[in-house]
Amino acid sequence: MKNPAGRFGRRFDANRPSAARRGYGRRWQRIRQRKLKANPLCQHCLADGRGPVPANEVDHIIPSQGIDDPNHWDEDNLQSLCKPCHSRKTLSDMRAGLTR
Repeated sequence: MKNPAGRFGRRFDANRPSAARRGYGRRWQRIRQRKLKANPLCQHCLADGRGPVPANEVDHIIPSQGIDDPNHWDEDNLQSLCKPCHSRKTLSDMRAGLTR
């Protein structure tokens, strides 16, 4: 097998809209950069006492239902997280039926 990532990696969904159409274009990138600059450490790791861990992702505290959802753009509804914490929260939100 030449490319195990191709076999086990994320599946491509041809029907999924682009990141920009899902609300993650230039406007989102500017908001994301502002949030990471203001809060460069993972909020979950700090709250759990795991110490200062750099954040590299921005999460919707209340999951966004799309670009028409006012929570999507509300910076008070965003938190800086590290990749593992963001993945755990996303999975938890999915299991609770909070995300599409």
